[in-house]
Amino acid sequence: MTDTSTTETLIAHVKHGITLLEELHLLAQTQSLFLEAGDLVGMTTVVEAKENLVSQLLATRSAVETCLEDGKSEWKGLPELKSLKERATYLLERIAAVESANQSQLEMLRARVIEESQKVQELGKLRKTYGGAAL
Repeated sequence: MTDTSTTETLIAHVKHGITLLEELHLLAQTQSLFLEAGDLVGMTTVVEAKENLVSQLLATRSAVETCLEDGKSEWKGLPELKSLKERATYLLERIAAVESANQSQLEMLRARVIEESQKVQELGKLRKTYGGAAL
């Protein structure tokens, strides 16, 4: 049988983790918008906020593990956690999908920046070789 206080603590930690996952999902979607707009400053701000959330999630995961390791709480003994676990799983899947799309978009942006940089370098070489007035 599980201790009520420990069970309530476990549920509170899981709910907090889900709140953090919801925020992380929202930030991943926001990052998508910044990537589409090519707004690197906005994207940097979002990445920093995501890093902060990940740190909080790791601390929350540790707190959940501590509750489970103390032997007084078990997932299978708490049916009310089933829906919370399903929500967390759904959010993790959605975050992974958005992050995958963001990574692809980021790689395309990087390729575009490299291509533009090479063009600028080539133009600089041409100007140096043939003089600026000819171009």
